Amino acid sequence: MRTDGLQEIVDGLADRLQRSVAVDDPAIHLIVASKHYGDEDPVRVQSVLGREVTDEIAQTVLSGIDQAEGHTRLPAMPQFDSTARVCFPVRYAKVLLGYLWLIDKDESLTDEEITETAAALETIALLMYRHNLDSERRQSLHDGLLRELLAADPAARLRAEADIEDEGVVGDPSSATVVAVQLARSDTGADGAGGGASSHDAAELALAQAVRQTVGAYPDMDCLTSLQRRRAVLLVTGRHSRNGQLLTEVCRRVVDSVGRVTRRRAVAGIGLAQEGLGKAAVSYDQALVAARAAEFLPGLGSVLQWESLGVYALLAQIPPHEAQSAAYPVPLLRLARSKNAEVLMSTAEVYLDYAGDAQRAADTLHIHRTTLYQRIGRIEEVSGLDLRDGLDRLTLHLGLKMARLTGSFDRIGLA
Repeated sequence: MRTDGLQEIVDGLADRLQRSVAVDDPAIHLIVASKHYGDEDPVRVQSVLGREVTDEIAQTVLSGIDQAEGHTRLPAMPQFDSTARVCFPVRYAKVLLGYLWLIDKDESLTDEEITETAAALETIALLMYRHNLDSERRQSLHDGLLRELLAADPAARLRAEADIEDEGVVGDPSSATVVAVQLARSDTGADGAGGGASSHDAAELALAQAVRQTVGAYPDMDCLTSLQRRRAVLLVTGRHSRNGQLLTEVCRRVVDSVGRVTRRRAVAGIGLAQEGLGKAAVSYDQALVAARAAEFLPGLGSVLQWESLGVYALLAQIPPHEAQSAAYPVPLLRLARSKNAEVLMSTAEVYLDYAGDAQRAADTLHIHRTTLYQRIGRIEEVSGLDLRDGLDRLTLHLGLKMARLTGSFDRIGLA
């Protein structure tokens, strides 16, 4: 967020109160801070230097202020080396824009100082609201360009590529990588689970704010973003587009921020760097596949790169709605419709994940090897497969992974 105008008001308030003042966004990322007046503690220093605090501190703080209407006094938290504070929610037209913080180590903040802070808060809220509007206008332009650049229509892609280069929206268009960060469906209610509309909207807002804040923390990174309800798409160009470590770091910051603010799960996929903007759609498709794999195979991690997917890169391209029961191998369907199907299928998956290493599989399942062998025997009996045979193993393993990636692992036996 732009801080012009905001910095002057915060500095003026701090000077009048003779206390340091800081303003964070709703995810507890620092936007602007005044100079210190000898009242700073390790948490404030960390916030100023790193523009954010640890997830543990943020979660603890948010649990006490996220529903507050007026100012809230937070006691000292010795476990974090944090002294007492007073928090003022920054709202405009009932929309939460962030939080203003005053350190109040000796709890000496007077009613008159609270009133003065509240008066300054009105101006701060108006400025932050206007900055958000300006940001939304720029976002709208970038969103339209990026949507066309990644569209299925080749003519639309050519127009967007020309517009981006002509208007100098990105500094170096010679290389492009697309990143997709999205809310897991099981957490947004898209599959019937999860909260209501307000919870759904709050999660989408948290995702948008996390993307803006994170991208803003990398001012030298050429990046366009498009916010598509439950998904955010980032186009990174130039030298940063080939820095997989940096892109993973960016994704982790967004994913962690969403989880911290909403306690919802988010995942991210990173495509391969492509030569020029004209091939960005290829990276986009790869990013979507990687994000889907991260969503339905949480054991692989919340942030996945296309190049690390292996065979999942093929399986994850199967649209969930096309994975009808008839598409699964018959031996898997037999297993899915048998007694204790969930136990047998999970056992088969772990056993095959470890390439038939009985000891590792038994340890992971927390069972004795004898129990594992009994289950393997039952799996072979029900499915008609011989798990000593490579082709039979491949048949069952791919079927199980396809069920995982399409979110139908627990349902294929019901069709």
